[in-house]
Amino acid sequence: MDLVPGLAVSVTQGDSDPVKQLQTTILSKIEKLVMTRHKMQEGLLFWGQNLYAEKDIEQSSQTLEKTKVFIESLQAYNTPGKLKNLKCEADEILAHKEGLEKLTEIEELEAFVLEISQIAQYFSFSEGYLPENDPWIKKNQSLREKILKDIKNPDKRKSTKFKATVMNRLKELKKDYIKTYMAQHKKVRLTHSQDKAKSDLTKDYRISQLQKLTSIDLLNRQQLIDFQDDLGKLKTCFALTEKDLANDPKCPHCGFWPSMEASKYSADAKLQELKTNLDKIQQSWTQSLLNNLDDPSVQNNFSLLKAKQQKILKEFTDEKELPDEISSEFIQAIQEVLAGLSKISVKTDNLKAALFPDGSPATPAEFKERFDQFVKDLLKGKDAGKVRIVID
Repeated sequence: MDLVPGLAVSVTQGDSDPVKQLQTTILSKIEKLVMTRHKMQEGLLFWGQNLYAEKDIEQSSQTLEKTKVFIESLQAYNTPGKLKNLKCEADEILAHKEGLEKLTEIEELEAFVLEISQIAQYFSFSEGYLPENDPWIKKNQSLREKILKDIKNPDKRKSTKFKATVMNRLKELKKDYIKTYMAQHKKVRLTHSQDKAKSDLTKDYRISQLQKLTSIDLLNRQQLIDFQDDLGKLKTCFALTEKDLANDPKCPHCGFWPSMEASKYSADAKLQELKTNLDKIQQSWTQSLLNNLDDPSVQNNFSLLKAKQQKILKEFTDEKELPDEISSEFIQAIQEVLAGLSKISVKTDNLKAALFPDGSPATPAEFKERFDQFVKDLLKGKDAGKVRIVID
């Protein structure tokens, strides 16, 4: 019962305190044996697996039950006189040492599992945050299999170095995760200076130009919508530290979820790309307007415009650049002169379905025939010279 051996001398002298201590300890052991046996039958779950095999549960339960029955019988020896007449041989008592050792082993295992369950839960969340193909995922799974295999082996977990080894491996894996997460976070989040560059781009005068031009039907407004959507997706976060990730595997400031926001481009590269795209959209729309204004059928409409409107359009076609400030007069003049033109929007999915109806490769001849038919269907009932096709 793990009591001081010298207490036995006090019992022979009629002292009742050692007996009381013994009975208190007996009650405690009985309670632990009952509870532990019950827990074993329920199973000890760790990382989604039961650490007790059916065979172990049965054998251990029997050992614990025998020890419990024996210890319960000792409750009858509750006075010094009765204890001095203990009717048990030393060998009989020592036969139950295995049950108490099994009790200690199970209690230590449960305590250890409780100790590392928090970090194991941390890894369970971490695995969900990172992309499936991330090398860290493989490391995590490999270590989990190794630990589960070893922890189920009584001989392995009895080793004095076992717990320390497991804890060190888990700590190293956690460090690797934090390093991995920090690197990916840095890649997809803007820094303070990059955020300023994004803010400047958001206020760029060209966006204001293009927004006003969207009222002109012939222009591909989807380009501007996609640009603004991509710009809005760029998030800023420069507050994350390794200390933040020590308790929570996800950034507490921006909630970055790598598997949901995976990107082959860095946020900075995307920002630079958007700067270039804005320039391309502006140039594309400018050229589109110039090309349409240069159309003979449109040129005939110039004489129908007011003198001021003609002057505005002439300045535009001569300079071949949009005015810095798009006025309502400029928009109205464009709309009136292009009034005879009609826009047809084509979705890429519809174009693809027409060119490759069954998904199979097409010969050049088939491709041309299908494309010609597709355009013919689009223009049915319309004046081809006054139609402008735009990809949505």
